[in-house]
This record gives sequence, C-alpha cells and structure tokens, in this order.
Amino acid sequence: MKAKTVATLLLVLSFGLFVVRGPVRAYVSGGGDLGIPYVGTLRMLHGQNPYLCCGTFEQEWRQAGASNYTMDIGGQHLMYPPSTLVLFVPFALLPWKIAFGAFTALCCLATLAVLYRLALYVGESWSDPRRLCMTAFALALAPVHTAIAVGNLSALTFPLSCIAMLLAAQDLDLFAGILLAVILCLKPTAGIAVLAYVLLLGRWRLVASMLAVAGGVSALGLLVMHRIDPAWQMDYRSNIAFVFGPGGGSSYKELYANSLNLQNPLFALLQNTTATELLTWASVSAAALVWTVSLFRVPPAQRRWEWSSAGFWALLALLPVYQRNYTGGVIVIVLVWAFAHLDQLAAKLSIWLSLPFLVPGNNILFQRAYSEKAWAFERTGAYKAFVICHLTWCIVAVVGLLLVYCWQRHRPVRSWPNAPGTVPQS
Repeated sequence: MKAKTVATLLLVLSFGLFVVRGPVRAYVSGGGDLGIPYVGTLRMLHGQNPYLCCGTFEQEWRQAGASNYTMDIGGQHLMYPPSTLVLFVPFALLPWKIAFGAFTALCCLATLAVLYRLALYVGESWSDPRRLCMTAFALALAPVHTAIAVGNLSALTFPLSCIAMLLAAQDLDLFAGILLAVILCLKPTAGIAVLAYVLLLGRWRLVASMLAVAGGVSALGLLVMHRIDPAWQMDYRSNIAFVFGPGGGSSYKELYANSLNLQNPLFALLQNTTATELLTWASVSAAALVWTVSLFRVPPAQRRWEWSSAGFWALLALLPVYQRNYTGGVIVIVLVWAFAHLDQLAAKLSIWLSLPFLVPGNNILFQRAYSEKAWAFERTGAYKAFVICHLTWCIVAVVGLLLVYCWQRHRPVRSWPNAPGTVPQS
C-alpha cells in the first residue's frame, strides 16, 4: 500500500476521532469549564461582584439554561481576570445552550482552519505523505479534544495563538499584536510564549499594538469592576489562594494536580515547595538564557521567525506556571517544524516524543493512583513523578532537542577571503 494511501486513511480516521472526542463529547459533558466565565460575566452585566464566592455559581449556571450538570467547586472560585469577562460579553448575552453551541462550533472551525493553514508549511502539496501525516497527527492530539470537550477557554486561545504565530511569521505585526492582546486578555498564560519570542526578535510594532489593545481592554474591565464593587480585588485574591492553596484543585503541594507544569513531578520527588520552585524556575530560566544567547550570535538581519524557535517557546512556557493538560495542544507547533525537517535527527526524535499526546493516558493514570485499587507503587512519589507526569518529561525532552537545534542553527556564518567558490576581496 502506498504511503499516500496510508496517510490519507490516517487523516480520515483522525478527523473522525476529532469529531467524536471533541464536539460530540462536549455535547455530552455540558461544558462546565465554560460555565465559569459565563456566570462570572452574567454577574458583571447584572452589576454584581463576579469574584464573590457565595456558593451559588452552579445554581446560577443552571438558571441560565444549563442542564443537570455539575460544576467543580474549585471552578466556582472565579480566577479569570476582568479583561476575560469583558471579552466574553458577546457569549453571555446569549442563552446558555446557544452560547455553548456557538463557542464549541467556533473553536472547532478555528482549530480545523488553523491546522489546515499550518499544514501548508509541510511538504509541497497535499499529495505529500508528510503533510497528510502531520495533519492527521495534529487532528488526533488528545489535549485539543479535551479542551473542546470541557468547554475550556484554551479551546479558543489555542487556535488564536496559532493564528497569531502565522501572522507573525508573515510579518503582519499589527494584526498579530491585536490578536495576541485578545489572547492575553482572555487567558493571560496562553500568549506568554508568543510574547516572549517576538520581544526577543525586536518586533516592536507588534508589541506596541498588543499593549495598546490589551491596555484598553484591561482598563475597561478594571473600571467596570471598580464601579460594581471596589472590594473585588480582595475576593479575587481569596479565590486564587483557595484554588492554589492546601487542598486546592490546582495545588501540587497536597492534592496532586493533573497538569503539565514542572512543579508537579519535582514536588513529588522533593516534597519541598521552596526547592521545587527554585529548581523549576532555574531550569526554565537557564533554557531561555541559552536560547537568547544563541539568537544574539547572529546579526540582527538574520533574526527571523523560525518554527523551531516558536515551538521551543510554546513548550517552555508550559513548564513554570500552572497549565492543565489540555494546553498541551501547542505541541502542534513543534510538529510543523518536525515534519518539514525529517532529515534532522532532532525532528524525528521530537515526533516520537510527541506520540504520548495522542493518548489521554495521564488522566487514567491519575485517577488510578487515587483509587482504592491502586497498587503500592502507584502511590509512591516516583510513580507520580515519572509515570503520571510522563507528558511533562516529554515536553522537557523536546525543549532540550529544540534548544540544541536552535543553537546550531543560530551559529554565525563566517566568510573566508579565499574560500572555494568565492571571489577574493580586493
């Protein structure tokens, strides 16, 4: 069987998997994650403090039209900033079922469109098995499915971040900056990778447009919240303290958090908060510093957008701060580079290391470790650090490969006076 036929079959199967595990599962799950900003925005529109945790979030959600779905207690402590609520107003003006359906459809269409556009960077045509395999791989990524299924804002910021990267790659800095501002206002941790990369590239027009739009939206949100209840900041801080504090659903200190950040496996091994934070930030900072030094080894004119570097920053940004597993879809940026450079050993290894992102296994492993049927080894720190957190270590490994590749790629080119094939300078 020809490679093209196999790749085409994989693409069809991946699309079916995307539909079933994405929008179909979203219809079944009820979109509890989306209900959180939805109710918060409704409160804001009604002149109420969205950050006041009075235990009625789930009730208000059902009154808005949700069925008998449950909402996680941690989610009822709203952590989205006021800028998110401002941008979410168009959805909050709709009845819940219509808003959820529109959000799911928008995320699915945006994801399919952006994956199609990213695939054009791989191979020369759609008859190229590399392009077909890359697209099939991207469509089958479990984090993308999960984000859509639970209605998390990551399902929207993921394709928007990819579009911002596409615009930046084409030097459309004004539009890329506007879109990046929207991403940062919706979910601040989602656009950090793009922002860090463009700053180092010196794309100041992009940064200026981003600051102008983000500043305007944030100022509007702060003004609205101040007029509603000046004490909102105290409630906001209380919500964060609850979610990330002892026993909180996002804490790695007592209740093991099912996420991608590096603190989870390190704390499982070290059992020391200070050492965990220091080692995490030292590792990430060292990687960022080495990449920055490599960039400045070449002249400014040669510092252009590269998908290998974009993939490096996209993954590096997942490690130091809290990131749930559904944000792992950014691995698709690495796949764009890897499938386009299959002659590189680092590219081949990166594809192999990305394979675990096709299987939602860490969820199963996480639930198993805290069940009554768990074996003794499944309750140990080593199991939590290396088995449950295997995706985090895959990210670390790919970041290392990309760092080495970028260092070699940013190697300065020297022209020797009498090198073969050159004309001696007078």
